[in-house]
Amino acid sequence: GVAAAAILAALSLSLGIPALPSLVLAAAAFVDAFVAAAALRGRALAPPRPGARRSALRRRGALLARLFREDRVRRLMDASGMYMPVEYFYGVAGRSALSGAIIGAAALGAVGLLGRYPPLASAAMAASGALLGLAVGAAAPYAYISYRSSSRSSRIEQDLSTWAAAMMAYVSSGVPFPEALRRSVAALRTGPLRRELERALRDSEVLGQDLRTSLLATAQRSPSQLLREIIVGLMDALDSGKDLQEYFRESLTYILNTRRNYLRKLVNDVSLAAELFVALFVVTPLLLAIMLAVMGSMSVGAQPYYAELLAVIAFVFIPLVGIGYLLLVDSIYPRWW
Repeated sequence: GVAAAAILAALSLSLGIPALPSLVLAAAAFVDAFVAAAALRGRALAPPRPGARRSALRRRGALLARLFREDRVRRLMDASGMYMPVEYFYGVAGRSALSGAIIGAAALGAVGLLGRYPPLASAAMAASGALLGLAVGAAAPYAYISYRSSSRSSRIEQDLSTWAAAMMAYVSSGVPFPEALRRSVAALRTGPLRRELERALRDSEVLGQDLRTSLLATAQRSPSQLLREIIVGLMDALDSGKDLQEYFRESLTYILNTRRNYLRKLVNDVSLAAELFVALFVVTPLLLAIMLAVMGSMSVGAQPYYAELLAVIAFVFIPLVGIGYLLLVDSIYPRWW
């Protein structure tokens, strides 16, 4: 809040705005930044009075407060495998938002100065860049942990069939359930599913926690809905005395059917992405280049103009389309880092 007030006050005074209006603008910037920071922390400024209407400042921070609630952030961090204090995330989000605001203000302010815009227009561009950079910087850490959570969910569901098959084999040979769980975890490859199950075994064997409780905790913090269903069904089977071999056979069939449907959908999505790639990355630039070349040859005086358009297509349009296509494919079938 102090940094925002100081920046706005210095900008207002440099533009020739009198001291009193500059002070008012600086105070407004301080209040806005303070409300945004309080919303990022997931806490209200003050408890509302009974029957009192929420102020405009509280309504302004309500969206951020819901998005960056402590319980929501903690759940996402657990799902993404980042077992760190929530305060660490808030600190990273604050630094990212401040860096984004500085970079955005500097970038658009430099554009205004290099373009020789009026001072007021340059200041407005710098303020717009600061607000845009603030929003992008604040949302970047949240988007990152959401992306990690989705990636871990896909990796867990990839290994579920191996784990269910191993559990079915061990319980069918008469191995007790805790020992079967330990052996099936050892048979898994290194990944998020193995780490989650090893954590459940560690809580049970080292910390003395009940195995049922530790497995339910694993289900609660898991980003995979399929793993939660398997573990909850396993607890019901243990409580009801159902044959575990039959349960894991049914679970394996269910996992394989779900995986088959997912792969079928993946093939359809990738084929659609390939068609978009041909249309946007091959056909469209080629047609534009041919049209511009023909039009440039027909009008000699406008040749430099068409040459610039060709350069824009070659060095701006095609790279941006390529980056967009990579992001599209990554969203369809994420790459795991």
